Amino acid sequence: MNKQSITLLAVLVLVNFSAFAAPTNEQLYQMLLEVKAKQDKLEKEATLAKKRESDLQLELARTQDELVLAKQQLNQSFDEPEELAIKEGFFMSAGGLYVRPLIDSESSLPGGGDGTSPMAGNEMDYEPGFQVSLGYQATDNWDYRLKFKHFSAKEKATLGSDSLSSGLGVDLLTPLSQEYQLNYDVLDFEIGKQFALSDSVSLRLSGGLRYAALEDNYKSTTTTTPPGPESITENDFWGIGPRLTASPTWKPFHNNFRVFGNIGAAFLMGQYELGGDENDGVPLAGNKEGFLTIVEAGAGIGYTFNTQLIDLDISAGYQFEHWLDSDLTDELLYRGFHGSYGTIGVKF
Repeated sequence: MNKQSITLLAVLVLVNFSAFAAPTNEQLYQMLLEVKAKQDKLEKEATLAKKRESDLQLELARTQDELVLAKQQLNQSFDEPEELAIKEGFFMSAGGLYVRPLIDSESSLPGGGDGTSPMAGNEMDYEPGFQVSLGYQATDNWDYRLKFKHFSAKEKATLGSDSLSSGLGVDLLTPLSQEYQLNYDVLDFEIGKQFALSDSVSLRLSGGLRYAALEDNYKSTTTTTPPGPESITENDFWGIGPRLTASPTWKPFHNNFRVFGNIGAAFLMGQYELGGDENDGVPLAGNKEGFLTIVEAGAGIGYTFNTQLIDLDISAGYQFEHWLDSDLTDELLYRGFHGSYGTIGVKF
């Protein structure tokens, strides 16, 4: 190998070695920028992953809370409601009635030319009355009550006219003056218990005895000149028997305001004294015994004011009572009543 060949070889080796020599500053700076960019990317991905993990943990916690609440509600739906905590003590109330008695205008009454004089209409005017009650509330939600109700009514009507006549001058219908008088007294003794159906609804079931006394008096007089003879019919009824009621109560606002109702029925064994008044010269027609069914219903609202000494209760509502037709009511005009009432009560 000559000297020129050796020199060329040395130049080639030097060039190749320079290719593997240390990078320049510019190359190092570019490499650092690339590494920094990769690091920033990884940090962002890590931050996003942590945030996602936090969101998943929050969602998991919320789901677990909802599951616990759903289990509690499911368990409550199958659990029986706890009994109501009702304050023990004596209570009393008094109130007014404004009721309209219902009468049977088809009842056959003595006094007309053909032996019957139906009372005009089947409703009387509204009349005032009153009701009072006294009772004791036990701690086990049993209660014991004594209630009394009274009202009276009077109605007058006139049938016929002395101006009605045939072409021959003969009266077709003799004028008839009618007077109906009613006295109503009822005494109820109840034993009841309150049951909780939900947080806002309860039901009181009761049973007891009812005593009813009724004066159902009718008088008719012909209004001719001079007046004709009077015809008097006095029916005195009394009866006693079992009475059952169901009274739901709803507290829509979960406070002392309530909406209530009641339905009930009484089954009485009673007796009528039929006929007139011996003092007026009309002999009694005798007694009649039998069974009588009375149905009742009502609804109202009330509010209780609690104090340290007493609880004051105010309520108002509507009530309806009907005496079902039977052999025992054939001689009576009275068939029941409907109307409003209001009461104020205190509990000690």
